[in-house]
Amino acid sequence: MAQDVVFVTTVSARGLITLPEAVRARLNWNAGTRLVAEDTPDGVILREAPAFAPTPQESAFGILKTKRKPKSA
Repeated sequence: MAQDVVFVTTVSARGLITLPEAVRARLNWNAGTRLVAEDTPDGVILREAPAFAPTPQESAFGILKTKRKPKSA
């Protein structure tokens, strides 16, 4: 946001919060959007969850089979 705007919300008995419509619209967070809550010393950070889990490069290296000789040793 261009200006710091403070929104106040309440935690329900079930632990649910409602994000203000202006925030959801700006971030394009529609119903069903998965979020990651990160607890930091300064407070809680909400981020959109990645669509896929990160894949370590080592686990993907060499999975495509070829009949050619490797170009490197």
